[in-house]
Amino acid sequence: MKICEILLNEAGGSKSYKAHKYSLDATERPTIDYGNAEVVWKKMAESTHYTRHRNLKGLCDKIARNTQQILTYFLDGSRFVFKVDDQAYSDGIRSLIYPIIAGQAGVGCCRRMDRKILSEKFKQEFVLSIPDVANAGRKPGFFEAVTQNLNEAEGLKRLNLRFSAILPYKTSAGGEFIDRGTACVQDRMIKMEKDLVVELVKEGKLGQDNYLVKDGSLEYKPTSEDKKDKKKYQTFKNNYNWVLGVSKNFNPEACFDNPKNLIPVSLQICIPTTELLLLVMKIHT
Repeated sequence: MKICEILLNEAGGSKSYKAHKYSLDATERPTIDYGNAEVVWKKMAESTHYTRHRNLKGLCDKIARNTQQILTYFLDGSRFVFKVDDQAYSDGIRSLIYPIIAGQAGVGCCRRMDRKILSEKFKQEFVLSIPDVANAGRKPGFFEAVTQNLNEAEGLKRLNLRFSAILPYKTSAGGEFIDRGTACVQDRMIKMEKDLVVELVKEGKLGQDNYLVKDGSLEYKPTSEDKKDKKKYQTFKNNYNWVLGVSKNFNPEACFDNPKNLIPVSLQICIPTTELLLLVMKIHT
């Protein structure tokens, strides 16, 4: 049996529509032209606020000649999301059609040593995201059991593949079902990034002489369990003492235009990476 057919039988669906399979990452989202409004930062990261462009070639050459390093580890995550089927689920009165989302998430960490880049850690997971109504009876361990049964499929064993989890997306919240399923895969990738940082901290690999640079912001939120336990919450914060987030896309909520109006959230703002390296050097010294 095919994976979608097994999932249909195991998760209590009533019909598979064998929808066209396609990647959700290839779809371009519409953009809006906000004109030429002057951008003014509410918060500044630089020690000195420059109003003109600066030639940073001399600084780059100086950094290249420097044999000392504090940026030792580099972390990045990636995920690919696909719509693989549409399946119907009944609430006892009527049947509704929900998308089935498949995701591939991976995180990798490299280590720089003697001007060479070496592989440090790599993790990869395959997941599915299906509607929460699949577990109409709210049975504990339901999705874990379905995942285990799915991994017994001969087709997966032949390919030496396993699904790490089935991630239920909420059907009662607002928004598109496809977006909710995609968000579940994105959250899984973020969790993998956080777990990898925890591993490096426990192994004693991060410190004032060995920072980790992560691609993207560090807008990680503690879980409700972390917030309830003060010790866990403090550990959560301490894990990122030696982690730097490098992102070309910043949160526009901290940015205002000339009339002090908040710039729309979809606006993206970029700064040169060399400016960030200069900031890191100042912090270190």
